[in-house]
Amino acid sequence: MQTTCIESFRLEDISKVWPIVREFDSIRMDGIIRRPHIKAVVDDDKGLRFEIPTPERYGKTVGDAWQRAAYAVQTDGPKALPGPGDEFPDMPTLPRNGDIQLDYTEHALRQISELCGVGFQDLQKEADRFPDIAARRINAWLQDEPTINRKRKRPIPANQVEHLVRAYAVNPGLLLNKGVDTGVLRAIRSSQFQLGMDAGVLLAALLKCLSENQDTWGQCKVEVSVSDRGCHFCVTNKRMTAATRTGDIIAASVAGRTSDIGGSALVIEQRYLKLACINGMIADQVMSQRHLGAKPQTRDGFQFSDATLMAQGGALLLEMQDAINFCFQQESLDRVAAKMGANQNVEVSPEEAQAVFDTVTQVLGVPDSMKDDIFAQFLGEQKADGSENRTQDGVVQAITATGRVIGTSRDFAEALPFESLGGTLHQMEEARFRNLTKAAVNGQLKKAKSILAASAN
Repeated sequence: MQTTCIESFRLEDISKVWPIVREFDSIRMDGIIRRPHIKAVVDDDKGLRFEIPTPERYGKTVGDAWQRAAYAVQTDGPKALPGPGDEFPDMPTLPRNGDIQLDYTEHALRQISELCGVGFQDLQKEADRFPDIAARRINAWLQDEPTINRKRKRPIPANQVEHLVRAYAVNPGLLLNKGVDTGVLRAIRSSQFQLGMDAGVLLAALLKCLSENQDTWGQCKVEVSVSDRGCHFCVTNKRMTAATRTGDIIAASVAGRTSDIGGSALVIEQRYLKLACINGMIADQVMSQRHLGAKPQTRDGFQFSDATLMAQGGALLLEMQDAINFCFQQESLDRVAAKMGANQNVEVSPEEAQAVFDTVTQVLGVPDSMKDDIFAQFLGEQKADGSENRTQDGVVQAITATGRVIGTSRDFAEALPFESLGGTLHQMEEARFRNLTKAAVNGQLKKAKSILAASAN
């Protein structure tokens, strides 16, 4: 489910994007809810649904520090921050008025299947074909089954267990009408879950960074994709370019992603765009934060203050901005251009390339038929002088070009795994690349995959 998608805009249009970011942030619903209050219900027309009390705008273990940090980034700093408990401008608190019914994402249903100890595919089939049976099964667990405290090895009654519920309100105003299908349940986590940087906070920090550098990066192209899972972004600075030995022109770029449901870390990566064919390539990871989010409210018997929590969130946002600035370094761009030129001296036969693509399609988890598309792209690759690019660089360009086609036809974020794998192959030294092609040609797929995995790390 695609909730909001800010597909592409120029930096000079940044003022038009802020309202979209604020709108996106205003539809999030977070709340700490007791397990028995989460109920599976059946709608005659729409099938399985989940009914929960209207969540508060900010849960007691999430939200406040991050929202204050984001507000500081996009305004005039700490002096403009609301005090603890104050409302943020344009960020309304959702009304509490009884229960609401929510649709659900595949991710949320998968989490529920794990909680209930039921196979996901079985529960999914029941939800589609026999929603009443699925609802009874889910409710029996939610309302009756205790949870085992891992530390003390004792059962905790269901009515004492709390969960962090993450949802979207399609239209917060409709929450006043009980039973109206107004939103989507996207995740049920432990109440102690450490929440990562949300898409709304990430976008606020990104737009602030872009605004501050608008005079320098005025020709930037910005792509943002926001879904119920999180967001991806790519920023390409077309003012900062470098030429390879054979005349190809590449531009500096940066890619980033985060997850609202705990599926991945906040990652900022260096990215490069070959301007002639608009092929993107992720060549280096600059920043990866695996354990992000609101820190535990208490530690060793004392409670962190709001100021401490706000400082922790604000520091991470500043780190992210530093990482974006670092990606736009001319020295890094020149190194990539030099390596791209060197890779064009490493010849690859069509047979070797096809064997490598057999491995690549398995690593990417795409249909086998796609390796034919990648191979066809490889055969058509040309250097800047018009000659055939039957080289290590040609292999890289074939993979990233296939990703570009997929991203253009669907969502640009789907191209990023191809760009990342292309970057891994780009950075390989000739000896390692030769070992990869040899293993692939000999049918040693396990060895070829291990070479790719070691290079990616």
